[in-house]
Amino acid sequence: MEWTDVQYERKNIIGRGSFGDVYWGTCRGSTVALKVLQAKSNFQHLAEIRHEIEMLSKLKHQNVVVWMGLIEGGGKYGILMSLEKTSLKDVIYKMGPLETLKKWKYSIDICRGMCWLASKNIFHRDLKPDNILISEGGDCRIADFGLSTILEPSEFLIDRAGSKSWMAPEVFLKKNITNKADVYAVALIVWQIFTQEPLFDDLTSSSLENSIVTGHRPSLSSLPASLQEILGEGWHNDPQKRPTFPELLRKLETALHEAYLKEFPCGLQFWGEHFKGMAFVPWTEFFNKLKGNCTCVSSLKEDILKHYFGVVDSTPIVTIERFRFFLSWFEDLKVFSSEPRVLLPFKVLSDALNTGWLGGIIDYETAVCRLNLVPDQTTTFIVRVNNGQTGCNPFEFPFVLCTRKTTGEVTQAIISATPTEFMVVLENQQSPYIHKRVPITTFIETLQRKVLKGYPIGKLLSASVPSLYT
Repeated sequence: MEWTDVQYERKNIIGRGSFGDVYWGTCRGSTVALKVLQAKSNFQHLAEIRHEIEMLSKLKHQNVVVWMGLIEGGGKYGILMSLEKTSLKDVIYKMGPLETLKKWKYSIDICRGMCWLASKNIFHRDLKPDNILISEGGDCRIADFGLSTILEPSEFLIDRAGSKSWMAPEVFLKKNITNKADVYAVALIVWQIFTQEPLFDDLTSSSLENSIVTGHRPSLSSLPASLQEILGEGWHNDPQKRPTFPELLRKLETALHEAYLKEFPCGLQFWGEHFKGMAFVPWTEFFNKLKGNCTCVSSLKEDILKHYFGVVDSTPIVTIERFRFFLSWFEDLKVFSSEPRVLLPFKVLSDALNTGWLGGIIDYETAVCRLNLVPDQTTTFIVRVNNGQTGCNPFEFPFVLCTRKTTGEVTQAIISATPTEFMVVLENQQSPYIHKRVPITTFIETLQRKVLKGYPIGKLLSASVPSLYT
């Protein structure tokens, strides 16, 4: 590719990397990032650089910046790359608190990219948040391979390179340096992602090298125990005791799964089998896996399931956190019947929708019309999904119980919950009726059973806990 194919201006600088500055520009109609190599750079190994860039441009990975080739002409050289949205450094330190799920995603993204690079024997040597970019779609992409080299498993280096704060002890010592130095750097970056604190802020530049070589590391006290162990291994002083990138990836994926789903063994198995290491899953992919694992899911209205899994049309994504909320309300994905395969929560939902007492996402007027179709002198009810009130907890105000008494009067009760109890608030009353927390399926089935037995609704809602749940 030639310089005439590229248009850029010096004022459009977007970053500085090893051996050159990076600019926003265009190439053959596409927006790109252009790294212009410094004129003073040593190009005696240009053939090796060209070979590496050509290799990277062919072997693409979702978590590595897309390299588009080398530009040369007139004694000037440039590297053409995909243009990404921002840097991980800016996300960590300039854009406010990060969602915990994004912290997990970014950490696993980086590790996946490094697994791929390690499989190609590529030793990055300058990993830091500045050199990790965030794409428009929210994926982490490893960038700036100015110091990178091809290093076979049996080889090691003895020269010092990289950015001091992320240098492993053996790099400072110039002793038997392998890609375990990259593992060390990734452990530090994961710490930065989760804490959003400056790295080695407690050290001066003059004391940094000696402190790192003698084992000084950032504090792990604010992190979950599982992550403390992973990072402690990752930045171990002895490179031989650090995990490989595939091992580190497996540890992070397992820690993510267990952080959200440890108390739900069936849900943990389902997520681990189909969405390994994923914090965010496209709705279509999630729904198709559910249908493949549970025959009764197909009979459920998709909009009902979307509501329970917090899916909105503008961003059709299911998170592992929302999946956990669903399991905490509807019970674990226990197998109700294996032939054909049926999972209990979806069977209960499917049966409820078919019998009519779970009205789904309907308004009050529709609920009243349905109740008025029931023969006179019958106390009955319908539960509708409450679309109008949601809080931080996706199920803070999940349902409205619409009841038609024998007099024909229809009243509403909002059902909300805490981790230990249900609160049922009747219309025109301030004080809620409190009941112990049980799965929604049990709560609704209890209501149905009591009402069908002629239990007066007022007495039902004010009943003591033993009489309501026995």
